[in-house]
Amino acid sequence: MSQYLLLMTALPLAPPSPRRKASRRAAGLAAGLFSAALFVMCSSSANASSWFPTDKATSALQVASPLTMPSSASAQTSLLVSSQLSQQPSLQPTLRLDRHLALSVDDPLSTGQAESGLNASKVSRSRYAVPALASAVLPGTGEIATGHFWNGIPLLAAEVAIWIGYFHYNDEGSQLRADYEVFVDAHWSPERWQTNLRTWYNVDDPNTPPPNWYNEDFPYNCDCSPPFIPKEEDPQEYYENAGKYRHFRPGWDDWAYNPNDPLGSDSASNRAEYISMRNRSNDNFDNAGTMLGLAVLTRAISVTQTLWLVNRDVKKQNLELRPTYGRRKGAGMKLTWSY
Repeated sequence: MSQYLLLMTALPLAPPSPRRKASRRAAGLAAGLFSAALFVMCSSSANASSWFPTDKATSALQVASPLTMPSSASAQTSLLVSSQLSQQPSLQPTLRLDRHLALSVDDPLSTGQAESGLNASKVSRSRYAVPALASAVLPGTGEIATGHFWNGIPLLAAEVAIWIGYFHYNDEGSQLRADYEVFVDAHWSPERWQTNLRTWYNVDDPNTPPPNWYNEDFPYNCDCSPPFIPKEEDPQEYYENAGKYRHFRPGWDDWAYNPNDPLGSDSASNRAEYISMRNRSNDNFDNAGTMLGLAVLTRAISVTQTLWLVNRDVKKQNLELRPTYGRRKGAGMKLTWSY
């Protein structure tokens, strides 16, 4: 990035005499030194801080071209002064003395090319990662942390409501499960089940019609599927099987054998009560699982929204509107987007 300070002065067009040539050389040298001194004074003033970075910057003035005066009428004297910075060698302001008096300055901050300027070419990844991580942990906090309060509050409120719902349904399901387990222990027993199977469904008794579930050659004397699983091995299967499958129905205390429908023999009411309690417990656990799914969904929405909002803020910062002036086009406004 460079800045140009252009300073030009008119010279007479008459053919110069040797004495006038010498005077012109002296005048050109004096004008060049004056311009160089003016440039150094400007660069060291308070306004120079907007041209160059001030941290560890060193500048050196170099006279790039000799002060020679051509003999033609259109001759001109030029003095090139360049300032090079130790960290940014591309900042080279230029001062020229020519036939016309003009001043032109190209400010690096206004062109959006300074590394430490308002329009930085790259945005740190942490600007995206930290708010996104906050939104993944607790939805809405990423939006609030980046200044988008009203975008984050609804998600944060939804997160609180979701977890309240989750704990409510999970507690209800656990309580109902404890209730139906106590109910099964009170109204169903493995001993009663074995006795009724041997009496009414014995494969060795020719007087009992099928199904002949009772068979001492099988585990727990039951030729059935799924097999009987003791409560000590798997409590969940034990309580589920007690009310779910036909060959376990004879274990209920209000079960009665129906000779007209041996397979359809059932409990009068206790098994139906148990099924109702179990279904309500499962419904509450399903609702708790739905709450967990919503919690995952709100995190995905919050992370996506946070990344979009941060990206929009970056684009707004990289969008710059500044006045411009040109000799041909005149005054105007320039819209610049750095990316």
